[in-house]
Amino acid sequence: MEKKTKKIKEKTYKAGEVMSMLEHINDGIEVIGEQYKGVVGRLDGIDNRLDGIDSRLDGIDSRLDGIDSRLDKMQGDVDIIKSDIVDIKYELKDKVSYAEFEKMEKRIIKLEKLVFARSA
Repeated sequence: MEKKTKKIKEKTYKAGEVMSMLEHINDGIEVIGEQYKGVVGRLDGIDNRLDGIDSRLDGIDSRLDGIDSRLDKMQGDVDIIKSDIVDIKYELKDKVSYAEFEKMEKRIIKLEKLVFARSA
């Protein structure tokens, strides 16, 4: 087998060609830099908006904490009211209704009339 050797010919560039390529590369880098600045600007804008949203959420969170504490207080008040209602309910069971009171009053008046009529 014979070895085939290929000679690679090196290409040399003239100074003007190298300068042209460098200018082209520099232009590309400049475009990338401008795009990067645009992206950074947009990210800064997004960051500022997120800071505003974060502040608003902090305000909402503090208001919710206040509402939560007020609800806890109301729950305590409702528990006290429920307990009081239970006490009143059992006390009312020991009381006489108005209709029954009227009946008893009429009976007492009749009894008084009988007692006074017999003693007179």
